[in-house]
Amino acid sequence: MKTFFLSFPRLNISVSAPEAIAADIQDAFFHSIRSHRNPSPRHEYVIETTSNGFSLLKAGQPARHFGSSLELICRLEENIENTLIRSMGDWVGFHAGAVMIGDAACVIAGNPDTGKTTTTFNLVEMGQTFLCEEVTPVDPETLLVYPYPQVLTIEGTYAEKYRSLYLVQNGELKILDSQMARYSPYDVGSDPVPLKMILIPAYDFSKTPGIEGLSPDEVFTELLGYCFPPNRDDEHLFDSVITICEKAEIFRLRTNSIQSMRELLKELIGPNPES
Repeated sequence: MKTFFLSFPRLNISVSAPEAIAADIQDAFFHSIRSHRNPSPRHEYVIETTSNGFSLLKAGQPARHFGSSLELICRLEENIENTLIRSMGDWVGFHAGAVMIGDAACVIAGNPDTGKTTTTFNLVEMGQTFLCEEVTPVDPETLLVYPYPQVLTIEGTYAEKYRSLYLVQNGELKILDSQMARYSPYDVGSDPVPLKMILIPAYDFSKTPGIEGLSPDEVFTELLGYCFPPNRDDEHLFDSVITICEKAEIFRLRTNSIQSMRELLKELIGPNPES
């Protein structure tokens, strides 16, 4: 068995895995692995080999059986996300990705299937530094965004189409099948950075692409819907999101293709700095 110590915002975890899948765990959590337990993990996971796959135990209690290491890792990622959400205290947790543009954070918020993950993926491939996937923790007092750099999971057919149009150069893209591809960015931020911009993707192949600036009044209720349930009272969450709305630049990104997304992102943040 090999034990990995993972560090996340306000959360430390240990994962003990059989040597046979240790490399898979290493790849999935590469940017969160630390050499020592510091401080001691609050949550401990153990992966055991069974006759027909793997079993995941949390705090000694069986969680579920999995037929492959990929199935197990995807569930472990989801479990860690849920644990992180419960550990954030008075911070706001957005259902969002995030990248660093210059010295500030751009949060990409939205529901599933709106282009949130693919927008994050495109921004990283356009030269921006990766910060978060799926969960983006924001401290409403300081407006700092804390990195949560997990592997991006995108649709396999999208990844194939993207690769036919553009060179993948800022991360490792593995296309597993038509349903799933996994993307691991190379350049990842390790320190919290101030929030500057929020993008809300809106993909619709039948609509005309464009960028729409949004005021706090226009977007407050929508952004509130992209927050995970609060660990404090609702009033604190409302006040926090109001503050974030008032301080950030907020845009809706209407796209109808990969190419339109790239062009609009160039218009909004500038061309790839490596071009």
